[in-house]
Amino acid sequence: MLELGNQCINNKDIEHINEKWGKEYFTNIGINHISMDWNGNNEALKIDLTLPLDDKFCNFFDLVTNCGTTEHIELQYEVFKNLHNCAKVGCFFTNSVPLDTEQNIEIHGVPTNPHGLYEYHTKFFEGLCKLCDYKIININTDRATWATNNQGFCNAIYKKINNNSFISKTEFEQLNKYLKYYPNGSNA
Repeated sequence: MLELGNQCINNKDIEHINEKWGKEYFTNIGINHISMDWNGNNEALKIDLTLPLDDKFCNFFDLVTNCGTTEHIELQYEVFKNLHNCAKVGCFFTNSVPLDTEQNIEIHGVPTNPHGLYEYHTKFFEGLCKLCDYKIININTDRATWATNNQGFCNAIYKKINNNSFISKTEFEQLNKYLKYYPNGSNA
């Protein structure tokens, strides 16, 4: 399992979870866990996800979680290319990232403050899956997943079904219209 970032578990409402960090939790339940973050905190490998990953991670992971990391990374093409390349065929990707504010208002009638450099429209993940030939498992904006600060989330789960090369940068740029960019990192 690859966890992007060194995620803190918000476990105050979950009685059986005593661990504070994702790495500790997943390791304790028997999952081979690696976390990557530029800061290297909490036993995360200190890695810049915009640079090519070491070959030892190529076709390595069967689960990749992105629970609030990619929105803080400037070079979206590079990070999603890395995720594609490190995933085995059959790998599940789970994403829970800030929802595009306008889509949030349209669907839920709730304005939210931006978080990080990027917000994602659900069409970003739909388009990514189409271009990369991933199988969509579920893409939603379910309010039950939202943070307590009313920040909407775009949740996307999909599966890598072949070992095709990642799409070109030109193809990826088609998806930019579904990303809202905040160059100063609003509320980052």
